[in-house]
Amino acid sequence: MKLRFVIILLLLFGNTVFIFSQDNILEGDFNKDAKNDRLEYSYIKNTPYIKILLNGKSPIKKDLYISVERYSMPIEYEVPGYINIHEFSGSRFDNYFIYKWINDDWYLYGIFHQIESDGLVNVYLEPVNLRNTKKIGEPTYNYNVYDKQERINSKNLLDSIFTLYKQSYQIKDYKYIEMHNKYLSLDLLNYIEVDNSTVQKYNDIAYYIVSIPNCNEELLQEGISLLLRIVKTYPERTVAYINLGDAYWELNENTKAKEAYNKYIELMKANGKESKIPQRVLDRVR
Repeated sequence: MKLRFVIILLLLFGNTVFIFSQDNILEGDFNKDAKNDRLEYSYIKNTPYIKILLNGKSPIKKDLYISVERYSMPIEYEVPGYINIHEFSGSRFDNYFIYKWINDDWYLYGIFHQIESDGLVNVYLEPVNLRNTKKIGEPTYNYNVYDKQERINSKNLLDSIFTLYKQSYQIKDYKYIEMHNKYLSLDLLNYIEVDNSTVQKYNDIAYYIVSIPNCNEELLQEGISLLLRIVKTYPERTVAYINLGDAYWELNENTKAKEAYNKYIELMKANGKESKIPQRVLDRVR
């Protein structure tokens, strides 16, 4: 196993901590130019910093302006063009701020929340207002990166994903559905709102995601995030609640599953469709 070196420098004249190790270095394509870049994280004078060395360009240094654990690496890299920053606050919540490279810098593109409330952990993906967002390393929201062409692209993307997932589900070949991730969801939700013209497609996409056999936790959470967005806009959308209940049940989050199922039952009864409630739902709320 490769030996990892960690250097921690404590300066006696202040509460200054500098952290540098192989665990605090990331390599990846951070600005989506198909070139390998380097990111270094450090914690100096109670402030977390990152230094990004883009291939062939001058280093970029930024403060993070978030709460982090002093000795842990809060930066994640998963796909080209994105940098995720983990904000940690005790046991009450975790936020993952998702920044996307747009034109000349990384801008806040979404937030992945994990919030504890009444003993339950609520996990959901939140899109942002691209007309008033912020750069990585800046505390204020004052940038407009909304792109009309991207909205057209996202509308076409929604139609394509709906068709592709539907066909994949029908023929029981789930590989394309299994590729769904939070970045794809944000490309949709940041430009295409859930409204009367899109709610059916969003609901069906979420259904295809959470209904594939042996669906993993990450995919279930992606489907749940879409469904929560739907019921936030359309609180009377009956079918979304049974989809939510099934997804939570697969995650063994039975309390939240029962809440969704009970709302589904309530709406079915109000619409005179009590006889059509699946037996599994009735069994699970007992």
